[in-house]
Amino acid sequence: MIWNGTLVFDARGPFLFFIEWHLSLSVLAKKVDAVLNFQKQENRPRVPDMFLNPYSSNTFIGNRFLRGEGGFILFSVTGMQGFVLFSPSHLFTLGLFFAVCLALVLFRERLMPYKNILKWSIFWTLVVCEVSAQSWLILTGQWEIGDLPLHLCSMSSFLAIYIFLKKSVKGFYVLYFIGTLPAILAMVTPEMSYVFPHFHYIEYFLHHSAIPIAALYFILFEGYRVPRKAILFTFLVVNLAAVPIFFFNLLFDTNYFYLASPTESKTILSFFGSGILYYLNLEAAALIVFSITYAPMWQLIKMENRRKLKAIYK
Repeated sequence: MIWNGTLVFDARGPFLFFIEWHLSLSVLAKKVDAVLNFQKQENRPRVPDMFLNPYSSNTFIGNRFLRGEGGFILFSVTGMQGFVLFSPSHLFTLGLFFAVCLALVLFRERLMPYKNILKWSIFWTLVVCEVSAQSWLILTGQWEIGDLPLHLCSMSSFLAIYIFLKKSVKGFYVLYFIGTLPAILAMVTPEMSYVFPHFHYIEYFLHHSAIPIAALYFILFEGYRVPRKAILFTFLVVNLAAVPIFFFNLLFDTNYFYLASPTESKTILSFFGSGILYYLNLEAAALIVFSITYAPMWQLIKMENRRKLKAIYK
């Protein structure tokens, strides 16, 4: 926004943009339905379907889109399914992610002059992934209230976007713990039915790769570090966020944070039991994952402290 002739960033901007964008699509869909219903009631000559709503399942183009015919195969709802865990394409995708992370570490000094290019490339990847995922669900008629970006990975994505725009040390503490190992585990055992190169496959792995890569960027190029006490801080923040999410799940029959039940596919959450035991195991798992996640940071800080001591006594 503009204030006193100066361009000022409004932190509410991305959220308001998402809401306005989502509402505009909903309003457009309602208007299309109103036109179709009016024409049916008045028995007037129909406007060709392709000019009304090309993504409606009642149109020629929409049917091709949903069935995956012609050029729409990559966006099909029913086509290109049959994902196999640790298949060659899955292993290649994981290998590519770890190769990019390794390259950022090994060539950090050489990449430093291109820091801004890296920053905005990761930033826009996160934004495009969030927007395109929601757009695909809406345009193919799959969107439900359970598809709101309220899962940990989406929250990590929004948090990373915010830190790119406005530095936040405590925000990075949370991002480091919920956006690195959890996102990697989501790629290792994904809730996925589509195969490469389907849109959802590419969007899912690109999105879940960009989140830990963003965290790695902040560590390597922005100098962010995480103290040990941040484990408890993040644990408390996640639990506080889980309270309204829990009641939201009850109210709308959703499963954000997997508080209602484990994932539909077979993952480690499937062995957590049920009832109060399930929640106790979730809490224990969160602490274990956060502790494991902190190990590389602890080693990095330890190594940097040794270098500082050596420099002092030389």
